[in-house]
Amino acid sequence: MLAENADVTVAGKTPTPKMGRRFWYSLYGEAVQQIAERYTPIAEDQGSSDPGVVLDNYLSEAEQRKHRREAMHDELVTLLDDGSIPAPRTP
Repeated sequence: MLAENADVTVAGKTPTPKMGRRFWYSLYGEAVQQIAERYTPIAEDQGSSDPGVVLDNYLSEAEQRKHRREAMHDELVTLLDDGSIPAPRTP
């Protein structure tokens, strides 16, 4: 297991895969929220209080993925901040 090999502990115990998934999805949720916040002014200009409308109706799946990838990159760089994470690639 990766956590054992890395000698990582959480509250004195080896973290479980579930803890890793929980962490990942929490971080992912924060990244998605940041994306929504970027589009709030645009949604308001369109007469909507929900930026999700802009994201769902006006951005292609590829564009949505690109924004999620960039936001997750920013979250991980902030978290790790050692320069080891390269910029996200655009397909």
